Amino acid sequence: MAKSNKQNKIPSARKPMGGHGPGMGMHGTGERAKNFKKAVKDLFVELKSVRLQLIIAMLLAIISAIATAFLPKLLQEVLGKFKLFFFPNAVINDVFNQILKLLIFLVVLYFGVMIVRIISEIILNKAGQKICYNLREKMRKKLSLVKLKFYDDSSSGDLISRVITDADTISSNLQTLLSNTIISIFLVVAILIFMFTMSWQLTLLVLGILPISLGLSLLVMLMGQKHFKAQAKGVGEITSLCEENYSALRVVQAYGMQGKVADEFNECNSRLVKNTRKGVIFAGFTMPIINFINNFSYVLLATVGCILCLDKIFAVDALLIFLQYSSNFNQQIMQLTQITEQVQTTAAAFERVSEVLNTENDTETLEPISKENIVGKIEFKNVKFGYSEDKSLMKDVNFVVNPGETVAVVGKTGAGKTTLVNLLMRFYDINGGSIMLDGVDIRKFSKSFVRKNIGMVLQDVWLFNGTIAENIAFGKPDATIEEIEDAAKKAECHHFISTLPDGYNTIIGEDGGNISVGQKQLLTIARALLTNPQVMILDEATSSVDTKTESKIQVAMNTALQGRTSFVIAHRLSTIVNSDKILVMENGDIIEAGTHKELLKKNGAYAKLYNSQI
Repeated sequence: MAKSNKQNKIPSARKPMGGHGPGMGMHGTGERAKNFKKAVKDLFVELKSVRLQLIIAMLLAIISAIATAFLPKLLQEVLGKFKLFFFPNAVINDVFNQILKLLIFLVVLYFGVMIVRIISEIILNKAGQKICYNLREKMRKKLSLVKLKFYDDSSSGDLISRVITDADTISSNLQTLLSNTIISIFLVVAILIFMFTMSWQLTLLVLGILPISLGLSLLVMLMGQKHFKAQAKGVGEITSLCEENYSALRVVQAYGMQGKVADEFNECNSRLVKNTRKGVIFAGFTMPIINFINNFSYVLLATVGCILCLDKIFAVDALLIFLQYSSNFNQQIMQLTQITEQVQTTAAAFERVSEVLNTENDTETLEPISKENIVGKIEFKNVKFGYSEDKSLMKDVNFVVNPGETVAVVGKTGAGKTTLVNLLMRFYDINGGSIMLDGVDIRKFSKSFVRKNIGMVLQDVWLFNGTIAENIAFGKPDATIEEIEDAAKKAECHHFISTLPDGYNTIIGEDGGNISVGQKQLLTIARALLTNPQVMILDEATSSVDTKTESKIQVAMNTALQGRTSFVIAHRLSTIVNSDKILVMENGDIIEAGTHKELLKKNGAYAKLYNSQI
């Protein structure tokens, strides 16, 4: 059965991610948001949920910035006091007491700045975690509301990455960004004010050198960017290659393709080493160049400052403090330039999260009606359906199933059997015609009502991490142990559960590794029977069990399904010969319908399928 061509798949903005190689922390992975402005705008909207924390953090940042900027000025005051020792009339004890008081105040101020920074970090950490929690909760709710087609067209790994990795990236990056950006901006402003009050000439010189310093630093970073992108891509490629080949190792060995796989690995590994080497070289260039520029500007500033001191325009102690201000100023500016990469990464991650949150919900088109008891009459009237608008799968499907009847649906792989029951479950809505449940179009019922009254056992076995009792009671959490055991007996799995050391309290993992495939299938059948639905769908429910177990299930199911309308999809036609009606499907449409004997007499498609198996 051909499905959608995946036109509606969420676009993936994530590049392959690898470990943090040399320089990766500074340069990132080259990930960019497709619509940067919109992503940042939406991110600011999300920040409204933590605006109180941000306001408090901003006030603390202002206090910290002013105090930090004031520290060198206080140090200058201490140096000035030391000059008094050289005055003839100086009272040593008084001078010493003054210096001691200033030093104590200096230590207290440093300690206060530290405490303010710690409090600010704690507040921003809580704000970041709250945003992460909110985003994941929003995605959880959204993913429970979207159409099933959304999952058909999306990669499960990509969705998990958006919910876990991208949300965590936003949280951690925001904490760093907000902390560094707020403090750096206010500190730059405060330092500039102090620098201008000390010497406007030297301050202008610092601002004049700044564009050259920034320009060269950004040039080196941009030159190395393409190599870091290639490095990140290479890590993703080699990881994917290893995962693919090691998971399919038996196939590789069976076809004798070890040599080809080794060649592919060596080629991929060589590219990664080449790009990593270039990235390391540029990463090694960056800091020495930045340090050279800073040191050059420091020497130039010191030289001009000394000239001013010789001309009695500037004092030596003031020059030392000014040089400290200049160094701190350049440090904060470089920190702000390096923040841009984190902003890009955060915007890209938030854009990927937003794509999930902006996905269309699977909404009800009509106000749902309620019905207390379902009898179980099913009727398909001129049903038309296609997974994509330009390609129709079902053109005109018509049949009636009376209450209590068992209908088997057969056909070759891709004939549309599973699609038929998916439409009945309203996993997809039809494009034309109607599906009637007890004479009412199922679109008039809510989807939850339809699924509550129709039990389904799939070919794919899904168990959850928990006890056997919890897995059976998944659809009815308030079920008693007696009800759980009764459902297990009907599904012929009570005996094997009783032989387990902990019985119904036996813990099974997500893959159910401690029980067999057939036993897993029996548990899913028990899970469906526990909800006591009026309509039951068995989609290849016995395909994973042996013949002996299958016969036991058939006996149990015949008893359990009495009085229920049931749809059975089966490839082994020997299991459905006693069905009240058999529908033969081909290319999405029903080409034959009747009992086993009637269809054999026709000597058509069903007879060929049956005789080929016999």
